[in-house]
Amino acid sequence: MLRRYRIKAGDYEQVLQWVSRQDAPPDDEKSPEPLGLNMPADWLPRVTWAHKAELRRVREAHGKHGLQVKDGATWKTLVHEGAVDQYLRDALLSASSDVPLSRDAGYHIVQQRTIGISRRGFGKFIAKQAVLQITKDRPAEQARRGKPKQKRGYLEMDLVEAKGRDIGKHVHHMVSNFYWITIIDRLTGWLEVKRSPNKAVATIAPKIKSMLKKFARVLKTPVKHIRSDKGSEFGSQACAT
Repeated sequence: MLRRYRIKAGDYEQVLQWVSRQDAPPDDEKSPEPLGLNMPADWLPRVTWAHKAELRRVREAHGKHGLQVKDGATWKTLVHEGAVDQYLRDALLSASSDVPLSRDAGYHIVQQRTIGISRRGFGKFIAKQAVLQITKDRPAEQARRGKPKQKRGYLEMDLVEAKGRDIGKHVHHMVSNFYWITIIDRLTGWLEVKRSPNKAVATIAPKIKSMLKKFARVLKTPVKHIRSDKGSEFGSQACAT
């Protein structure tokens, strides 16, 4: 029956003060469980809900005192309008919470323990938590970085050894070992290949120089960068040559 009334914060405090004056000394922790009190009809007559059920004062979290009301045979926590959100935060979001974050199942448990929290108020609180959950854990959006823009003239070079013994099996005559010089433009895929009998710098360098000239002519741009492994044939001496 009490659920039909609004429990305003100011009215709640006045009723709590009256109950406190009637109750046992508040700091006596050994005092028995407080008994229910019925407010006289001529005391706070405009606070209708205070006259509809037995009242008692209890110690709540953080040492504060609050009110409970008797609903049938059960004592329930009385929650005024200004304390609804705080009560629900403690009941639903604490580590020890046993109340599901669900509008129907959660409210079913809350209404068994409290007076003053409407289904509509509970639904609003749940809706706010849903919005917070979506935005709270959203990772910071990272700027998308595309691949660096490729340009002509950026080459990759390698030296591939050809084993004459393996080739001879297919051509049916002896073949000496030799090397392939391969250079490719990373943007266009243009590939140049030259054969070299060995990988001596004096042999390799002139061939590379010739190949680079052709690249500049075909790509219509100077060669800007060449990437290769750390083989001696591509060392400083070869570059100088």
